Amino acid sequence: MSKGREMDNKETSHSPAVSLKGNERLREFVDFLHEHNINQHINLPEIAVMGDTSSGKSSLLSAISQIQLPSNDQLTTRCPLRLHMARSDCAKARVGIKWHSSSDYKDEKVYPQKHLDGWEDIPTEIERAQQCILEQARTGSKSATKDVSVARDIVEVDVFGPECVDLTLIDLPGIVRFTSKNESATLGEDIKALIDEYLKNERCVILAVAPANVDLHNSEIMADARKVDPTTRRTIPVITKPDLIDAGAEQSVLDMLLGRQHATEMGFHMVKCRGQKALNEGKSMQEGMQEEEHFFTTQEPWCKEEARDFFGVPELRKKLAGLQVRMIGDSIPGLLADIEAQRKSAAEELARLGKPFSSDAERHAAYFAGLNAALRTLEDTLSGRRVMDEEPTATAKQHESYTEFRDEVMQQRLGCIGKIEEGSKVIVHLKDGDEVKGEVVDIFTRAKSEDQLVVKPCDVTDDRLFMKQASSHDNIFAKQYAVGDILVSTDQKLYPPKRFLVIASVKAPDEEGCIWEDARWKVTYRQLSLLEWADVQADTAWLTTMIKHNRNNDLPCFLSAAIFGNIVRDMVTKDWRPLCWKLLEDSRSELSKLVVGCVLEAFPKRYPGLRMHLEDQVRAVVDEAHARASKQIEAYLQREADEPYTQNHYLFENIAKKRNQALKQRLLKQLRGFKTNAQDGTPATVSVDNVCELVEGAFTQNERMSCEEHVAVEMQTILQAYGKVASKRAIDEVPMMVQNMRREVVASLQGRLQQTTDLQLREMMFDPSDFTARHARASKKLEDMEIVKAVFRDLQAIASKASAPPRATLLS
Repeated sequence: MSKGREMDNKETSHSPAVSLKGNERLREFVDFLHEHNINQHINLPEIAVMGDTSSGKSSLLSAISQIQLPSNDQLTTRCPLRLHMARSDCAKARVGIKWHSSSDYKDEKVYPQKHLDGWEDIPTEIERAQQCILEQARTGSKSATKDVSVARDIVEVDVFGPECVDLTLIDLPGIVRFTSKNESATLGEDIKALIDEYLKNERCVILAVAPANVDLHNSEIMADARKVDPTTRRTIPVITKPDLIDAGAEQSVLDMLLGRQHATEMGFHMVKCRGQKALNEGKSMQEGMQEEEHFFTTQEPWCKEEARDFFGVPELRKKLAGLQVRMIGDSIPGLLADIEAQRKSAAEELARLGKPFSSDAERHAAYFAGLNAALRTLEDTLSGRRVMDEEPTATAKQHESYTEFRDEVMQQRLGCIGKIEEGSKVIVHLKDGDEVKGEVVDIFTRAKSEDQLVVKPCDVTDDRLFMKQASSHDNIFAKQYAVGDILVSTDQKLYPPKRFLVIASVKAPDEEGCIWEDARWKVTYRQLSLLEWADVQADTAWLTTMIKHNRNNDLPCFLSAAIFGNIVRDMVTKDWRPLCWKLLEDSRSELSKLVVGCVLEAFPKRYPGLRMHLEDQVRAVVDEAHARASKQIEAYLQREADEPYTQNHYLFENIAKKRNQALKQRLLKQLRGFKTNAQDGTPATVSVDNVCELVEGAFTQNERMSCEEHVAVEMQTILQAYGKVASKRAIDEVPMMVQNMRREVVASLQGRLQQTTDLQLREMMFDPSDFTARHARASKKLEDMEIVKAVFRDLQAIASKASAPPRATLLS
């Protein structure tokens, strides 16, 4: 639609006149899209006339429109010509320029729209408009050269008259293969690029014009059309100049026209328009139409063909008018979807760009609005109020790190003193009062009874931990097993599975008694016994050795506070310190990343200087909070290492409980052994002598321990009780210090960033050179899409009130 075009002869801000009905409304809607340059954002339905230079394009367009368009033996079309025809009582026209959005030389003033009372001056105005575009491109463009000869700007011609049909066509420059010395060297490439833009529009019908004396296999426009439209869904080949067909070749052309050689979905068409000779002789448009009708009704084989809708300009005009109605109606759903997509894209682009600032006050307000939003987001994130859909929140991740820290601290030596697990060195108390030192091989959990252990003796020759009724086994293995290795029974039915200790392993001789280097191994092994927890006690040999090596002048029966302190200091320093620093450093890294992300998220990317400043400030605040937390944790670790102390009642209760726990367990186990008689299972009778014997045996076993061993057991009891208290204190204190670091960051950051001055903001929040243009384009695009949606809503309202037109369903 040309700028200022009347809609049913009435000007309107954004809506077609109410009197428009059916197909006219749809056509006006598409014209309105062209008017607002929507075709530069989405593909619009249109019919484009394409072909070689001097293929008869201009003559064909003149015949369809009944207007004498510029036509000579030279290249006449230098930019797209949009010819809009509409039926009217009187002949009138408008000629204007629709500047392309990418043209940096456009100027609405150089060629104001021309209103013509007749059609006689149309050719002159078209040439003037073309020359104006090319001259403006040569002189006004920042990038164009002086030999510009083709432009993307459109000359728009609106023609009204009683002989017009409701039809809009796009005429494109003809394809050239050679250029003269006065023409641009890139003329052919420029025209090809322009044509390709229209060819690639899947809503564009290609009116491919080719003279009849040229084989279609050699037609460049047909080849180009086939590349983008291989199914010929939107291609109409138009054959011109049938009078130039060689004598005798007419039948093959007719076969092609009727689709016998080259079938196309919309069929071929043939016209005979005035040639250059007729134009030079001044033959009128009416005479040309009469000559065409006479030719097709008198010349063979055309006159003998019953189907007449393949011949002549009138039939083509009728075909194109109907086609345009159908293609516009069929395109409406897709157009609306594309318009909405472009509207959303423009809105997103504006949101991404942000608002341009015209004063320090606006800049200041935007900065503090972003800062407040960032601080709210940060507080919500650190408090866990900000819910994430697919991944854990920052708070959840931090608490996971606290849980990992807790588990690791409790697994360190100070939290596991006296703990018996696989690999622990233990002492096994035998029924006769003897002891065997060994290593825990396995621990088996039972649902309805106490857990059981398997312990291998340190001395494999000590057979007191083997099953008494099980003898040793010999077997041959391809794999070597060393003395002290454990073999596991593969019987799936047994629980717990049997464990065997390798007590001998030698290379097996062959049948002749020879031992080869690759000989198999003869392995001797015995089954280990299952033990109760009451039979096993953690080995305190390491403490006994430490006590002996650090003996002072005090009596050996006294516990040494210095040794206790050294043990605690060693464990805190070597075990806890690395865990504390790891938690702190990991928390600092995650906190820094989190705060930077929350802050930068609130400020547009178009201000890299501001974002760099914010990131530097965030890292400085986090570093300061980290330094304070480091001092707090260091001071805490130093206290734990240098001054072991607690008033927790758990320490004293646990010491009292654990001092006699081993002795108590041994006595209870032996007493429970008297519940039944082994022979008949009847209740056993326990005498006082039996009890005395058991007590005497248990205490005798306790008395066999040396003074150092007694002290070591007592030291282990105290360390075990204190280790639990201190470890539980650590898993609370250190995370609280880290948590305090996270809280301090928010308050410190707010105070620091609020000190930013307007001068600093002016230096950091300046828009890039292309921002204004990008913002203006996105704003204009959004405005256009909103207007287009309003237009269509008006059309829907009109359609709902009007009587059902031929294509009223398209508006519902």
